[in-house]
Amino acid sequence: MNLHDPDIVTLGGVAAPLRAAATAAFDNAYRDALMSFRKQSAPPVCDGVHGEEGPLRGAVTLALDHVTTAAGLAEWADRLPAG
Repeated sequence: MNLHDPDIVTLGGVAAPLRAAATAAFDNAYRDALMSFRKQSAPPVCDGVHGEEGPLRGAVTLALDHVTTAAGLAEWADRLPAG
């Protein structure tokens, strides 16, 4: 989180139930590990809603975002065979 500086953090897999089992410990560790000079307050932490498919959905979204940009479409067009 310190590297990417997100506006929100989502937890997937077993992270959400682990957080629920030890909320105070999680919150303390989360705040203590953040570089406080980067932001005045920590970004909110939410449980993911896509379960085990969350990482796959995220990867597909990033790929689609890449290929549907003007630069991505131009690169794709450049690779098409002439004719």
